[in-house]
Amino acid sequence: MKRIIFGFIASVWVLSTWLIWYSCVSAQYTDREVARAVEWLVTRGEWEQRKPLLQKLDKVLPVAKEKFAGRASAIKILDQIQKAVSEKLTICVSDTPEQAYVSSSLQTDTSIRSIPLDEVLSGGPPKDGIPAINDPKFVDIATANQWGYLNDTSEWVVVSDGDDVRFYPFQILNRHEIVNDTVGNKNIAVTFCPLCGTAITFSREFDGEVINFWVSGKLHNSNLLMYDDRTESLWSQAIGKGVVGFYTDLQLEYVDSDVIDYSTYVSKYPNGKVLSDDTGYDRNYKLNSPYGDYTTNDDLYFPVENLDTSLPKKEMLYVVNDTDNEVSIAFVQTDLAESGRASINVEGINYTAIYTNGKVSVTRSTDWAEIGTFTQMWFSWTAHDYFPRYLRNAE
Repeated sequence: MKRIIFGFIASVWVLSTWLIWYSCVSAQYTDREVARAVEWLVTRGEWEQRKPLLQKLDKVLPVAKEKFAGRASAIKILDQIQKAVSEKLTICVSDTPEQAYVSSSLQTDTSIRSIPLDEVLSGGPPKDGIPAINDPKFVDIATANQWGYLNDTSEWVVVSDGDDVRFYPFQILNRHEIVNDTVGNKNIAVTFCPLCGTAITFSREFDGEVINFWVSGKLHNSNLLMYDDRTESLWSQAIGKGVVGFYTDLQLEYVDSDVIDYSTYVSKYPNGKVLSDDTGYDRNYKLNSPYGDYTTNDDLYFPVENLDTSLPKKEMLYVVNDTDNEVSIAFVQTDLAESGRASINVEGINYTAIYTNGKVSVTRSTDWAEIGTFTQMWFSWTAHDYFPRYLRNAE
């Protein structure tokens, strides 16, 4: 696929009929695979070349289609590429970079975006006012027990890679929201938005590099907008996707993690590590939430789009975003915990969720792959128009 796209870029100057024919004649690709290849191409080299490369592709594609008139397989992939290019061009809204956030020290190129800037709100703290943890320390369980504020029902995000198992307490995540870490061989970002209940772990290996994420101080649909340390693009934490800046429309890879209580962790992983409260910042980690009783009332502090009241706003869900098939599936947390099992058929694919002592595993029937889940409040899941959404209560 990369050779195909490079053929089209070369064709901006010298259209090589033979090269395009050789690459396209027998290709069978999904729209998503083609879109990824186009994205791969336009994020090579200098950042400011993204829109010009898309424009060159857009101009040469009609010429290429004329050259291959009558070759159905070639026309099919050319149509796919043209669709992907057109979609990418819609997020490049002006020819010159804007700096709408310069007053808050963000160097985000707002000329590229997939959401309206007037929907991006200040959450109160400025850029890095909520400091991400970039050099996390860890202690054993015996040391964590001495802190005095962890109890059996304290909730944690758990990430493991082989024998390396780590716990990230909500008491600490509440006040930092992002931990850039390496677990085993995985470079990850453990993220948590207290306003949405979204506890999601992403890979930091992106675009051929390992990047770090930080807290921008901005919100969209009451959800944390992260920024990366390479381009300061803004990323929606709820969907793991760039929404403003150079990386707009690019998707992060999900890393499997679980949210379980402390007693379960201690019994299951007696040699596990615990994120230390020695973070280098003066924060009160004894408080469960910076927003008081926010999780137990029905109030939202910030406006959201597509508010759905068919369930309580803050009903907790287990969510699966199947990026391969472009669907988002949710299971009501309390129902799944009670029954231990639920399944749903979506577009001919059966997704089965199994709950065991706080750990949730979801498999799909096409390849029996296990897809990572994360927690999210109902209002947040319905507010983010990402993939088609499907809700399933427990059986």
